Amino acid sequence: MTLYQPTEKEIYGIDGTDGTGKERQTEELASRLRSEGKKVKIFSFPRYDTGPGKLIRKLLNEGTMPKDPYQASLYYAVDRSCALPDMYAAFDAGYDALILDRYVPANMGHQGSRIYNGFERVKFFQWILDTEFGHHGLIIPRKTFILDLPPDIALQRMVAAGKVLDTVERDMNHQRRSHRVYQEIVGVMPGACLISCMEGSRALSIEEVHERIWEEIQKK
Repeated sequence: MTLYQPTEKEIYGIDGTDGTGKERQTEELASRLRSEGKKVKIFSFPRYDTGPGKLIRKLLNEGTMPKDPYQASLYYAVDRSCALPDMYAAFDAGYDALILDRYVPANMGHQGSRIYNGFERVKFFQWILDTEFGHHGLIIPRKTFILDLPPDIALQRMVAAGKVLDTVERDMNHQRRSHRVYQEIVGVMPGACLISCMEGSRALSIEEVHERIWEEIQKK
C-alpha cells in the first residue's frame, strides 16, 4: 500500500462506529488541551451546514445514499475536501491544535463494511487513502483514535440519549460489520491506534476513555 505520513502539527482525529462517544471524547480532549493553555478548534464531519453536508443529510434521512461504497464515499470526501482551507486558516489565525470528529476513517469503516471480500476491501482502503490524502491533499492527523465499543452497547447509549436514529444507525448488521472493519483500519490508517472503551465486560466511563486517549498522546 502507498505510505502517507502523519503531520507534525497538533491535529488529532477521533473516529469509531456510531454511538461510541466520538463527540464527547472530542469535547473532553479539547477541554484538556485548553486547560494547558492551547487554543483549540474542532471540525466535526460531515459539516451539515455546508452544501455537501446538507446533501449528505438529505440522502441519509431519505435512505437514498448510494449503496456502492466508492460512490457513497465521494460525498463525504468532497465535504472534507471543502474544509481543508478552513483547517489551514485555523493555524494562520493562531489556533494551536485541531480535533477532527469523524474524518477519513469514517469512509473506510462505514463504506468498507459493504465490501465483504477482504482483498477487495484492502483495495478500497488504498483508494480512500489515495483519493483523500493523495488527490485531495487532506492533512493526516498526528494521531487518530479509533474508539472501540461493542455495537449493541453503542446502540443502547444512542437510544438512552434520545437520539433520532437514521437508516444507517438503525441497521445493526451494518453496525456490526463496521465495528469489525474499524478494527482493521488501525493497521492501514497512518497514525491510528485502537482505544478500547471496555474493561472486561464493563463499559468505561467517558473520563476513563479520555484518559486512555491522553496516555496515547503522551507517547512519543
